[in-house]
Amino acid sequence: MVFLRLITQSCFYRNILELGSGLGFLGLVVYQMCELSSFTFSDCHSEVLQGLAYNVQLNLINRKTQHCEFCDSKNNENNMLQCDNCWENQSPNDDDIVQWKSRNDNKISISKLDWERVDSKTLMEQFLDIDIILAAGKSYQLVFNIL
Repeated sequence: MVFLRLITQSCFYRNILELGSGLGFLGLVVYQMCELSSFTFSDCHSEVLQGLAYNVQLNLINRKTQHCEFCDSKNNENNMLQCDNCWENQSPNDDDIVQWKSRNDNKISISKLDWERVDSKTLMEQFLDIDIILAAGKSYQLVFNIL
């Protein structure tokens, strides 16, 4: 609880990148507790990104906007990032970092970010405006040296 209090006091009107968001619990909490400029959830596993998109849509976006029939369909729970009504692919030609921006809440984006493939120059170009990096439950590896 002390950690969340510190984060929420320092994150107002900031741009936040969460590394390895998984299903998004930390990001969902921080996003709802702060008035942010932007929040980028990230992970490198396609299956995890679909679950993350589902949780973001369910807990953040659908609370503010009307529900999308495509995303609400049980058949599409694993394809939410392919919904053109809700998500815009902002990097269709880049294999190292793929980013989707919410069409319903322009503060939210989800990135496919593979630390083993991305170089520091690409990372800095893509996330130039990031003020705070969150990484909960991560272990240090040599691939994190680009930070």
